[in-house]
Amino acid sequence: MSDDKPSDVAQELMTVAATGATTGAAIGGPIGAVVGAGAATI
Repeated sequence: MSDDKPSDVAQELMTVAATGATTGAAIGGPIGAVVGAGAATI
């Protein structure tokens, strides 16, 4: 298997999204969490 560990990339994206959601929730509640997660994944 000659891949670049897509699971690691996916895990990193999930971590970034979770961090964005947590930060967004702290700032703007549920809506902030959604916006934070969305912004982090773009």
